[in-house]
This record gives sequence, C-alpha cells and structure tokens, in this order.
Amino acid sequence: MEKSNPARLRAFQQRMEEIAEHPYAYGNPVDRINDKRRAEVAGTVTVYWISQRVVTISVMSVIHTDFQSIRPAPVMTFS
Repeated sequence: MEKSNPARLRAFQQRMEEIAEHPYAYGNPVDRINDKRRAEVAGTVTVYWISQRVVTISVMSVIHTDFQSIRPAPVMTFS
C-alpha cells in the first residue's frame, strides 16, 4: 500500500482484522468462488482469499479508489 499515509494504513489494517473475524459477511464472491472475495476497505478495492483450514484470509490485491491504475499488493495475512 505504497500510496497510504499512516492513518489510512491503520484504518485498512483495522478493517481487515474485522473482516478476518467473519470473512463471508463482507465483500462479494469473485468469479463465483465463495472463498475469493472483493470488498471496499478504507478507500481501496481489496481482493482476498479465505482459508478455512487455517482460519486466515490473505489479501491478494489492493486497488486505491483514488488511483487509476492497478497495483498488486504484497500478500498480507490476517487471522
């Protein structure tokens, strides 16, 4: 999240921790895959995978809604 300021990054991390508690309650399935979700999180469009076996979600991409090109995010894992 190279475009983030510290407050925005904190908001993103806090929201992702909330999503990690109930990942299916947020976002929408991507390509009809229920474990692959897309959600708006702290001014971004975030795609994440849910792993039930180890109870984690892994962020696969983050797209800033105030930025026009797509930037892949480093993989972040929340559990």
